[in-house]
Amino acid sequence: MDSRDIGPLKVLKLLYFNPEGLPLAEISRQLELSSRVVRRALRALEAEGFTAFDPMSRRYLIRYPHPFVDIPQAVDDPLFYQELVDAVFARTHLRAYVLSVRPWGLHLEATSGHQGQRLWPFPWNRKPATAHAHASAGGRAILAHLPEELVHGHLHRFPPKPFTPLT
Repeated sequence: MDSRDIGPLKVLKLLYFNPEGLPLAEISRQLELSSRVVRRALRALEAEGFTAFDPMSRRYLIRYPHPFVDIPQAVDDPLFYQELVDAVFARTHLRAYVLSVRPWGLHLEATSGHQGQRLWPFPWNRKPATAHAHASAGGRAILAHLPEELVHGHLHRFPPKPFTPLT
């Protein structure tokens, strides 16, 4: 084995045992490798479809839902998702969620309605309350339509966690 291959294999193993992902500095620290070596390894792994970068958490993780499953391209227009979810809420009068499957996990794109979890927990912090929609009805609906092996893979990687003592 070429010594240049050891970096990507070590990085992949570390990410496998940290399903929530790790930032670049933490990967470098744990593997005792320079950030340059780790960055090169991550680029190689990402090019081959094994890893992904979550822009929200700024962490690297194993590609979701699996390195060899093709993911449909998500629309990058937030207004598209908001118009879609507003139309669903107007029609049903029930809390509506739109989630997309991204290489880093299920991503909450938009929500509309009055019940349940708010999309933006704080007005000054425009980040979704949960990047992977563990506890939302929308997340359960999305998971219900995934093949069974992908549902098990998702729940293994992102086990449901309570947000409050009553959850």
